[in-house]
Amino acid sequence: RSLWTRQVEELEWYGEETYFEALNWISRQKKVLAAKFPCVTSSFKELERDLPRTFPNHALEANLRDTCRDIIQAYILRNRQVGYCQGMNYIAAILGRVTTPEKAFWLFTYVVEVIVPDYYRGLHGVIVDLKVLEAMLEQLEPTLWEHLNNVGMTCGVAFTQYLVCLFSLGMPPEAVLQLWQVIFKALNPRVKLLRLTCSLMRLLKADLLSAPDLDTAIAVFAEGASTLYNAQRLVDVSSVTEESLSDEWIISVREDLSDSMLRESQAHMERLAFIKHANLTRELIEQVKSGWGGGTDDKISREELRRLIHETGITDEVEDAFDWENDEVVFREVILTLVLLQEGSREEKMKTAVDVLGADDEDDTGAGVRRIASVPSRVSLALSTSGMDEKDESEPDVSHLHSKRPLPIPDTEVDVCYLCQREFKWFRRRHHCRACGSVVCNTCSPTRTTIPILGYVSPVRVCRACEGHLPNTVTSPLSVDTDSYEEDNQIEI
Repeated sequence: RSLWTRQVEELEWYGEETYFEALNWISRQKKVLAAKFPCVTSSFKELERDLPRTFPNHALEANLRDTCRDIIQAYILRNRQVGYCQGMNYIAAILGRVTTPEKAFWLFTYVVEVIVPDYYRGLHGVIVDLKVLEAMLEQLEPTLWEHLNNVGMTCGVAFTQYLVCLFSLGMPPEAVLQLWQVIFKALNPRVKLLRLTCSLMRLLKADLLSAPDLDTAIAVFAEGASTLYNAQRLVDVSSVTEESLSDEWIISVREDLSDSMLRESQAHMERLAFIKHANLTRELIEQVKSGWGGGTDDKISREELRRLIHETGITDEVEDAFDWENDEVVFREVILTLVLLQEGSREEKMKTAVDVLGADDEDDTGAGVRRIASVPSRVSLALSTSGMDEKDESEPDVSHLHSKRPLPIPDTEVDVCYLCQREFKWFRRRHHCRACGSVVCNTCSPTRTTIPILGYVSPVRVCRACEGHLPNTVTSPLSVDTDSYEEDNQIEI
């Protein structure tokens, strides 16, 4: 309430309406909002684009659209940090049909801020819950899980819209209200949501096992959900999971995955910040090369390189990005490392490397780029000395092995799977093989294994081409997808 007190006073509004009515009154002051809160105006515009497809051909479309608009606009004003996200419109639509706009607003607020508080700001919570569902399915239905992996149907393909929309998209409204009643009454609503979502797959197990390919599996799942008018069947199946998987197990898996993803996200942001801070340009890299008197295949000492870096004005932190061996490094790899630390696309970096090194064969330079260990990983480790992530002393220190990891190919530069050559779409997502860095689909990377020589002491994703060539690895019985937060943010709704 206090958030908007000053704005209300500036607009000379002295009514006695409720909080919800006051927010709706403010939402109609378009000029003031556009001038002082452009983010609010932007959210309003996104909402208006989605409203027409929320009630297609409904007899009461006009009235329901106005109610849905009032509910969500009031919430956007209440919580500007979250604003509006696709999926909210379907939740508000069903709430607006069964109760008054004000009660619907508070129920909507309860859903967004209490039940799924991390769903609508970056989709972090959705991505974590999809991974939890994968772990649950593998434990409860290993045969079904293996079949779905073989046809390429991940939990992201199956469940994203049901989580984001809280079942309100793709299921009959009667069933949605029954499920919401169960979730609202549950001691732990979030766990109940996950149990019900997992049970939807179990309920359709027989039909899904007979699906020969991904398209058929998607059609079977969509039809089964859209014709589930009596949600009690789903509730009964979810009750069975309580005997096999405890709430504590689900909460523990979710917390571990959430922490892991947050650390990866933080490391990724540090890498981006470092690259931006380094402000490396082709001109600076050429100055480093011209200041070196030796050949590109000669070794340069740490002291000489520090001098070159200092003379050209490059930040001293770049020194930590090199793979030092006896305080020396091959100068060619110095240039390639600096090139990789530039901002820009892979093609731009490759062109800079070829031009600066004067290489006759671009393939040789490309091989050199791929041969260099993952520069961002080493930079991230160099910057992570502030103690933000306390390490468990009982765990082995494998940070020195991170520098040996292959440089991952950026997602934006790949349109098809490296192995099967199938095109990536919204239901066929990109994944990185941790052993070679290639971008592959889920079907071509079903294996999770440890890779001690690269510092992966927990199971990670590897592609079919690499799984038979990894020495001293142990396949994990729990195939929890450990893709980075950056990759999973590509989920489309």
